[in-house]
Amino acid sequence: MKKDWRNIEKTFLELGIDYKLKSWVYWCKVNNQEFYYSPQKERWRVKGKKVWQQSESTVDFIEQAKNYIPPNRTKSQQKKTSSTSNSNSRKNKQSNKSNRNKNYNSNQSNYKSNYQSNKNENYAGSTHKVSEMFLFQFEQHLITQRKRGYKIGWIWHSLLSSFDLTAVEICWLSVIFDYSPYWAYYKINSIDILISKDEVFSIIDSNRSDWLRYFQSRWGGWNQEQTNTSNKSTHKSSPHQYYYHLEVLQLSFPFTKEELKSAYRKNH
Repeated sequence: MKKDWRNIEKTFLELGIDYKLKSWVYWCKVNNQEFYYSPQKERWRVKGKKVWQQSESTVDFIEQAKNYIPPNRTKSQQKKTSSTSNSNSRKNKQSNKSNRNKNYNSNQSNYKSNYQSNKNENYAGSTHKVSEMFLFQFEQHLITQRKRGYKIGWIWHSLLSSFDLTAVEICWLSVIFDYSPYWAYYKINSIDILISKDEVFSIIDSNRSDWLRYFQSRWGGWNQEQTNTSNKSTHKSSPHQYYYHLEVLQLSFPFTKEELKSAYRKNH
């Protein structure tokens, strides 16, 4: 059953309740308490707690939220002290992130001149350009990922947590990692960038081929070193199902790709 989101937001506005839509769930503030409300399942919960409670409608949820009383006052007072420490840690993280962004912006002009010659013509012709400083940071993370053997997702997670990326840069990441456009849309909304879903999809569709071509020409695809080492390890053992083919081509393990090509051309 589809919900009329306009009527839900109209109810919040009429009752003077602060709200914000976060990934199909509303964040609401009622009587100085924060709640999450899911219109699709007609459920709500207090922020910081995992227990969901049922409601009949949006108005019923608001009434239950107004009458909600924390179960234990002593525990809530203890949580206040922990919340203050958590807020201080969040402030420290935000200050560290702002310092990283300052260094990111101050060094942008220096790195831009060094990497200007590496730009591809097809990439330069794209409608939405990605800053060269962002590409440099991506390259540094890619080098670290290949050296230390991290998972590929570590790159975008580290970039999103360390820098304030633009909507175009997040769209670029979704194309390079071959993620759904919805992934880019939700990541952009999570950092409070006002952009519609259609705009995100149009950015990805209009630049997908140019971005992939540029990524392939500059970095040669994903985990090139790891795939090469894995191919070498597979050639050490001779699989039984290919014995006949090796006899026809007059090859023996191990062999290189060039030797395989030359042997195939000789026998055909």
